[in-house]
Amino acid sequence: MSDMEKKDLKPCPFCGGQAKVVKVKEQHNGIWLDMFAVECQGEECYISTRQCNKAETMIKRWNRRVN
Repeated sequence: MSDMEKKDLKPCPFCGGQAKVVKVKEQHNGIWLDMFAVECQGEECYISTRQCNKAETMIKRWNRRVN
């Protein structure tokens, strides 16, 4: 993960904790793929996004806030 991705992540909308992009290996039809999610690093929060094959997509989804 680049420094830019760290800076682009908003705090957790639930606890205000720091968020982080994580890479997860997932198997689809016998092929291992790199997938990405955003997770809150708060001590008791544990909230995360679903997984996607693009870190940029997950950052956009994490940063989305509804008024």
